[in-house]
Amino acid sequence: MSVELKPVRCGCGGEAWTDYIIGEPSEGVGWFVCCKNCDIQTPAEYPTEAEAIEAWNRAMSERTAKVEKVTRVSSVIRTGRCGDCGYDVIDSYKHCPNCGAKLDWSGHE
Repeated sequence: MSVELKPVRCGCGGEAWTDYIIGEPSEGVGWFVCCKNCDIQTPAEYPTEAEAIEAWNRAMSERTAKVEKVTRVSSVIRTGRCGDCGYDVIDSYKHCPNCGAKLDWSGHE
């Protein structure tokens, strides 16, 4: 019985798939899941496909991350870090491109 991959939450309409990479340990070695349409993916560090799928499905579950370390770059652009994974984001992102969490920019108006 195979486990179904949850759909990509960032709204790109892409389909998720699994793959395996072999390389230097510093580059990541193992199973990962990524979207065929955008750059969102799990790290390539899972020893089994099932563990990569579990990580993906957990990341694609409905959850919200508070944006931290917000800096105003201009009068219309802010940058910050996803409170779940620490990925650098800009305020036009609705979801973190790294972990899929819905980004909460409240309190940083």
